Amino acid sequence: MSTIYVSSTFADLRAYRKALSLAIRRLGHMDIAMEYYIAEDARPLDRCIRDAGSCDLYVGVAARRYGFCPPGEQRSITELEFRAASVAGIDCLWFLLAEDAQWPEDQVEHGVGADKLAALRAELSERYLCGFFTVPDELAAIASAAIVRNLDLGRAPFDAMREHRLMKSWRSANALPAERVRATQALVNMGSPRYVAAIKELLLTADAQNDFDGIARYLGELERLAASRRELIPIFLDLLEHDDDERRFFAVFQLGELALRGAALAPEIIDALLKRTADPAPRVREQVAHALGKLLPGYRVRAGVQQALERLVKDKSAGVREQAESSLRGSWDDATVRKAISNMSLTNEQREAVFLLQEHGFHLGAVDEEEVVMYRQPRERRRSSESVAITPDGKANGENVHSFILLAETPPRRREAER
Repeated sequence: MSTIYVSSTFADLRAYRKALSLAIRRLGHMDIAMEYYIAEDARPLDRCIRDAGSCDLYVGVAARRYGFCPPGEQRSITELEFRAASVAGIDCLWFLLAEDAQWPEDQVEHGVGADKLAALRAELSERYLCGFFTVPDELAAIASAAIVRNLDLGRAPFDAMREHRLMKSWRSANALPAERVRATQALVNMGSPRYVAAIKELLLTADAQNDFDGIARYLGELERLAASRRELIPIFLDLLEHDDDERRFFAVFQLGELALRGAALAPEIIDALLKRTADPAPRVREQVAHALGKLLPGYRVRAGVQQALERLVKDKSAGVREQAESSLRGSWDDATVRKAISNMSLTNEQREAVFLLQEHGFHLGAVDEEEVVMYRQPRERRRSSESVAITPDGKANGENVHSFILLAETPPRRREAER
């Protein structure tokens, strides 16, 4: 059993800390957190720093508050705990609230605290492969996976000289394939920051036309190193904004392939794709038209996608116009969608709910490990919200799916009368 120090602000993350504490105990470890200090005689700051510097693993969580700075200190207690763990050579895992997550305004810090938080998040993003979360259960899940990798799978201690030797083997053109595979596995196991940086660089410089297999392999390695797929978002955004049109072309192509497999594309990724409809390179615009055509029908409901394709139909490039027209004509018929759903990793309850909602006009929008999102075109007699998330237990927006459909199909005036 290992001791894991949980560090974060308190009032805004109470539910998240509770979920994380439960997850840690279920893994058979002991969490050390401020909740357990009430009966202690030592000053909280002294005790916090002492415990953070003597635990087996440090887990930091940050949302939108920097936190309290003790008298005479320029840093918050959370950051002081982090610094103490770092100085002691303790492995640190960090989990940050996703940029697109909804968060209560009264729990958002402004002014000097916000500036300090931004600086800390920037440092963490540069030094660590941080995990990103939106809800307590997601935090518990990604933290559990990271803790298991770090403690229970016996991750190798970091050794700069060993990392250097492994990187030489990995980069060597004369190394045998088996030697490169062993080097790769060892670098992943030790969480090598140089290996992460090298993969990112390869993604930014890879030949988009001739190295698809290599690029797919690099993305796979990055996912193995990352605590959450959200960490791929900044890389794709960098690729989409790259000065070289080859990189932009690759990024658009790869996103189209992810969409074709039913992957959930983050809102910022969709927005970045839509901006590429004005890309100066015709081949990139043509690939954007192709990628948008691969999006599942539910994405067409989202503002901008259909309009973007309609704009590309009028593009000055014949190739772009032809591809945009093809994407507008192309559609996922019911049989194709049902086949795609059958091949997805869903629970039986989820699959049945999806099929039922499909029969009532909802289209598949996105699929991830947590939920399936479906959409449909709004109509006057339907309620204004036309999106629904189906969780693994088969519930639609937290309701029994049959109750959800009944409510969705009931005209607003009738619902008001029945009240």
